[in-house]
Amino acid sequence: MESVAKSGLITLAKHESLDVVGVTSTHYAGWVDNSDGELEPVYFKDPSSKKLITEYKSDYTVYLGRRYRGVPIIGPTLGVRLDPNGEMVAFMKGWRDISGETAPTKIFDSADATDKSKLSTDNELNFKGMMCGFTEGTAPAQSAAGIGCKLTYENPAAAGTLASEKVEWVNLAQDVSISLGIELDKANLDDKSAEEEQKGEMKQSTSPDDDN
Repeated sequence: MESVAKSGLITLAKHESLDVVGVTSTHYAGWVDNSDGELEPVYFKDPSSKKLITEYKSDYTVYLGRRYRGVPIIGPTLGVRLDPNGEMVAFMKGWRDISGETAPTKIFDSADATDKSKLSTDNELNFKGMMCGFTEGTAPAQSAAGIGCKLTYENPAAAGTLASEKVEWVNLAQDVSISLGIELDKANLDDKSAEEEQKGEMKQSTSPDDDN
């Protein structure tokens, strides 16, 4: 976070703050077959100590989330890649800047989120956890952050596969025009397309016959 602050690459809005939400490190190591067909490690030379080593850390990636007025914003993160000495070598910003506030809206209690969840009735799934707050989708059409919860369920029968975890988004805003992002934007677009298609069919059915 110190590297981000010094870089001046981002400017936080009023009431906006950053959180560390994840850290990963990359290690390099290698093995080759020897004459007996057995694996043996590949040696590297440490540029600092000049000693031979079998593995080394190449970099770290720190993922930052953010809050607005203390409430988490669920969505894209900011990634900062650091070299082994902690110097920033790459910067990946996934979110959009906060430009202001919209009019207040009434919201449902987060305790009602599981009642609104469709997956909660699936007996094969176990409830794993829930995160609530502002939500930012990846759709450019989203003009304001939604208000909702991200619910995570686990399928024990599919353990070890990509299907072991299921995610559902529940909208807590009573104003349905405030979307959660790409999921609801896509639904709105699908509804609009269906409506336009229906209008086209009605127009075609009421058009005069060209042969007459």
